[in-house]
Amino acid sequence: MEAVVEQKSEELEEMKTLLKEYLSQYYKKRQRKKILQKRLANFRAEMLGPKALNYSPVPRSKTNKVSDEPAQFCIKQEEIEERIEKERKLASSAMLKVMDLLDFLPEDSDEKNILELRYVDNMSWTDIAKTQSMSKSRCIDYWNIGLEKLLAFKKVRVLLEDYKKELRKNDRK
Repeated sequence: MEAVVEQKSEELEEMKTLLKEYLSQYYKKRQRKKILQKRLANFRAEMLGPKALNYSPVPRSKTNKVSDEPAQFCIKQEEIEERIEKERKLASSAMLKVMDLLDFLPEDSDEKNILELRYVDNMSWTDIAKTQSMSKSRCIDYWNIGLEKLLAFKKVRVLLEDYKKELRKNDRK
């Protein structure tokens, strides 16, 4: 009997972990986009800054070489910008998935508000506690209650199983 209860508890914890990962996908996509934007800014600064210093008005100077660097710069910049746009689209898609999942919770419930602040607005526990006028531990209690309420819905569990399969498929690639 204890083994069955322990197995269900482990299953619940596994599903809870998967749910947290599912809800965190928007945050991860936004972080990825920020990293790419920072990379682009660094790339632009690296390519534009020192290049201006390499020009010498003396004919036949080593610094007056004709090259395809400007074209290569534009191509690389365009590739990074395309990746940023792709991440932006993935992030907005992930946000909609998260919001759709959170719609299973009752409107204006503390659980839903806290889960939205955490996973859609990406707020820290300290900021959530201030916003909700609660202690941090009480916010975390509502967060756990919200996760458990979501797991009570069969459709949510089916979504998580599909998400798990998708993760496995992507790991194989």
